[in-house]
Amino acid sequence: MNFGTDTKKKNIILIFFFIIFLFHILCVNFYPINDEFIFPVGSKLIEKYSIEDLNLFFNYNANTLGFSFVIFILSKITNLDYDLIAKLLSTSGLILILIGVFNILDVIKFKIRNDDLVYLILIIFLNPLIFNFSLRGTPDFFGSAISFFAISIFLSKKKAYLRYLAIIIFGVGVIIKPTNAILILLNYLNIKKISIKNLIHYSYLKNFLLLLFLPIVYFLINFNYFGFFIVPTNFSYLGDYTFSKYLINFISYIGFLGLMTCPLYLIYLKNLNIKKIKKVLVYTFISILIALFFMKKSGELNFGPLSNYFGDKVFFFVITMSFFLLIDLIISKKDKINNNQKIILFLFLLFIIVLSKYHTSQRYLLTILPLYLILFYKIFFNKFLYFATIILYVSLNILLFSNHYQTQLHVKNLINFLKKEKIIFDTQPGYLGQHALNFFVQLDKNSNNYLGNKDKINENKKYYVSQKKPKINQKIIFVSKSKNILLNTEEIYIIEKSK
Repeated sequence: MNFGTDTKKKNIILIFFFIIFLFHILCVNFYPINDEFIFPVGSKLIEKYSIEDLNLFFNYNANTLGFSFVIFILSKITNLDYDLIAKLLSTSGLILILIGVFNILDVIKFKIRNDDLVYLILIIFLNPLIFNFSLRGTPDFFGSAISFFAISIFLSKKKAYLRYLAIIIFGVGVIIKPTNAILILLNYLNIKKISIKNLIHYSYLKNFLLLLFLPIVYFLINFNYFGFFIVPTNFSYLGDYTFSKYLINFISYIGFLGLMTCPLYLIYLKNLNIKKIKKVLVYTFISILIALFFMKKSGELNFGPLSNYFGDKVFFFVITMSFFLLIDLIISKKDKINNNQKIILFLFLLFIIVLSKYHTSQRYLLTILPLYLILFYKIFFNKFLYFATIILYVSLNILLFSNHYQTQLHVKNLINFLKKEKIIFDTQPGYLGQHALNFFVQLDKNSNNYLGNKDKINENKKYYVSQKKPKINQKIIFVSKSKNILLNTEEIYIIEKSK
């Protein structure tokens, strides 16, 4: 599908995209939440040009320094604030995804009508993971977006300089988030015949080496200076799982991916018969048993703030049921799946097989999410399902954004008060530690709040920040109040410790 085929539809797509993009731009000055703080801190450590100082980054985070390096380089070019650059990079990922989607659609020659293309673009950019993680100054969305964009350029452009530029950009994406390397399997798109001989052909192996050359060099250098290739030594436990835990992770990932397109499950209501009913009842019965006696919490793979409204067993049942339904949907279309679709499905499977070995999180699915949405809404196209998905996504985004806004507002109120009263370095971060620790630490080794003294940041402080009301003999000196879209009030306290 050529982006310029229908000017009217192209304009509609651009208008919808511009509205979403503008909304994100208006949010770039939000205060940091959920570990956003560490990547600008990483850039400040890079600025000190000291390996010893850089090592401090890995005391707080298991990510690579890739995102912090990009922030640092851009700050020297633009003279913008590190935090702002981080947010702008994530927002720019929306543009990269848009270009990547149209390139990939051209590469795989998906036949899709102009009307349907508008719905597909809306589904991709309103997807709750894409919509909300592109609001955050973290490497997850930007790394995935730049890798997807780069591989689409590499596959769609014939000019040598564009392909080599794509190789460099893809390398940066993999350095930022190593799991993005799975996208090299898209090299096999449009392969004439899937066979061992064709899969190990020199041209494909050469492309793999070119695309991974820069990351390999980076991680070798990383090992030389820091003593590990990808995962910091103090976070190596994140890959230490038993088989049962691995299986839980595997079911959870596929089930969660299925929930991203759960309106497709309405297909089971079409031409309903006894066979379908029996099948769904069997899946339901097995899912109940697995949820009650086998499933456990899996890392960060959950509904985020929406998890507060569900019990664990309910979540386990939903995720397990989704696992069976998604697998069943794929099997039901096995005879109509072409080679390109098989390659993409294999990419998904291999990706989840590898991911399940490590600490789980829904944000890791960002790497494959645009491809997943393209593929499944192509195979199971139905205009009603498009509308149902868009309505679901908008509803979820309202709830998730409300929580995001509420949290960053708390951070803003609390930090501003601590700064105004000049007591921020006399305060134990508590609630703010996950969101805005950068305001409480200093890079001067002689300071009491030195970043390298992780344990001492919480020692001997006169004040602390908490979500819980203090003990009777402790004084509340400030309260941050806010309400979410459901009118639930949350209060965060700054408390003076008792003497």
